[in-house]
Amino acid sequence: FYDLGSTGSGHFRMTVGDAMGKGVGPGLVAGAARSAFADAGWEADPSRILREVSDRLDGTLARAGSFASVFHAVVDPATGTGVYADAGQGLTHILRADGTVERLPPTGPPLGLVPGASWAQHPFSLAPGDAVLVPTDGLLDLHGGDLGVLATAMTECRKLDDTDKAVRALCDRRGKSVVLDDITAVLFQRT
Repeated sequence: FYDLGSTGSGHFRMTVGDAMGKGVGPGLVAGAARSAFADAGWEADPSRILREVSDRLDGTLARAGSFASVFHAVVDPATGTGVYADAGQGLTHILRADGTVERLPPTGPPLGLVPGASWAQHPFSLAPGDAVLVPTDGLLDLHGGDLGVLATAMTECRKLDDTDKAVRALCDRRGKSVVLDDITAVLFQRT
């Protein structure tokens, strides 16, 4: 699941999550998680929002025997400064305009995995031309489950001038091993 929008202060917000498993059960968990984010509101810091969402979902996730990985960030589009909290997602990368790739590490466990967990919040910055790419683990699976291979693929796709074409190329399944998981990728580029 993903949700994109703006806060009352004009910052861009992005949330990308993935419920463990396949089928109806994880789909319901993803829906509950997305609703919990909407109910928590969007004005709090990312770490606080993850805490509130976790409190709302702990019972649901325990009953389902599931967990969800989530990346949530807020970016000031005027300055490129942002903060994020990452609940076990760990696949978010900053694609720098100079062609380098920087991974944003997780700041705590997935939602529902450790009752009472908390999440740190980390800053990041985007210069003009930089982008944040937030994929689900299906994209990692598509690239052989190897973070290094995924980072190389991101670097290669970054060479394309059109960001939409770059994301499509990164997510292209043709000629690759069969991936049964969904592939979601959200790209935010600062212009």
